[in-house]
Amino acid sequence: MMHEDTRTDAGGFELRHFEKNRYFQGKLITALDMLTEQQYHSDRLSTVTKLTNGSGIVSGLDISEFDEEGDRIRLTVQPGLAIDAKGRPIVVRNPTTESLSIPDGTELFVYLTYTEETKDPVPVPGADPHTGEESQESRILEVFEIEARETAPGEYKTTPQIEFPEFEHTDKSFEELADEIAESYHESRRETAADNGELSIFLGSFRKTTQGHWEPGEETKRRRFVYDNDMLFSLLVTHLTDTANPHNTRVGEPTEYVENELGQIQGFAVRLQQLRSDMQELTGELDTQHEYIKHKSLKTTSRFFDALSAEFETHGEVSRTALRIVDAAKDAITTEAYTDTDAYIGFVESIVDDAEGLAEAIHGVATEDTYEQYTKSVDELIGVLADDPAIMDVAMALDKLAESAEMLDQRYDVVADQ
Repeated sequence: MMHEDTRTDAGGFELRHFEKNRYFQGKLITALDMLTEQQYHSDRLSTVTKLTNGSGIVSGLDISEFDEEGDRIRLTVQPGLAIDAKGRPIVVRNPTTESLSIPDGTELFVYLTYTEETKDPVPVPGADPHTGEESQESRILEVFEIEARETAPGEYKTTPQIEFPEFEHTDKSFEELADEIAESYHESRRETAADNGELSIFLGSFRKTTQGHWEPGEETKRRRFVYDNDMLFSLLVTHLTDTANPHNTRVGEPTEYVENELGQIQGFAVRLQQLRSDMQELTGELDTQHEYIKHKSLKTTSRFFDALSAEFETHGEVSRTALRIVDAAKDAITTEAYTDTDAYIGFVESIVDDAEGLAEAIHGVATEDTYEQYTKSVDELIGVLADDPAIMDVAMALDKLAESAEMLDQRYDVVADQ
């Protein structure tokens, strides 16, 4: 039975009956026959791909580099795959760098477009050399072009909004519900084979700042992607495994639901305000506590090193060094260094040299165990100061130093300084 090549313009997308060669023994094959063979496979693939997968980016195709060089823009598109509005695959095999003209405006939109180029010329048998057609390109390579425009895409891809039937309190069978869902989707999305319009694939946008530099635009986040089977399968598995509440919904009348939600929000707001108030109060108490501990450590340092000076008054170097630490601590108390973290740490750092000098001075003068305890506390204080310390760690290390100084005992077999 013979059929005409019937074509229907359904929503701007051309549907056609697919025509293929019928081979038989002795058939003369011409170039037209081979073109028909190619067109048959190409049309079938592009039609099914367009109407079942949709158009957009399948993988990759990120813009990894974008630099302004003189009056040109240099950008690099990473490898990837896209499907255009005719269902044709566009393959970027390797990272591809293009130099494009800078637009006059402050916005630039990058697109990827399907194109073809011919290659591999071969001689044409019997061609007239005077016509200039003695050779023809023997291959067509499906490639792409990268271009920059000043116009944004006519529309961005959105998730389909489908009016599904109500499921609550239904006595319908699984098959009946499945049929209703399929019919609803078909009526909303598949009644006509709509044309997506723009054949180019939008890859990203860039915007010129007031300083004259180009930076990525927000529109890049709205690139069109293909919803592949892996993505849909992942969503399905997530839905099926969330058995407690797969739709994240509430049971009850709409007004009851809204009132309950508003009540919860108001309750959260009151609780949040109370938590903020409690936090401010706790922060104030903590600051007061820290200030008290720092003040106490200064007083302990002054008192214990003063006692050390008196204990070793017959050893001039030990006594003088201890008194310098005492004077520094008293000055810190007078200037209220304990109320300022930087001032407090500055005082502690200022006495380190004298604390080390005191360790040298008491060597052989103090008993071995108390000397070792003191030098250990000096090393710990220096270690704390070296590591961007917390203020409480510094105060504790200073207290330990003062306590180890107060515990120093003289060796009575040592001759006092003359």
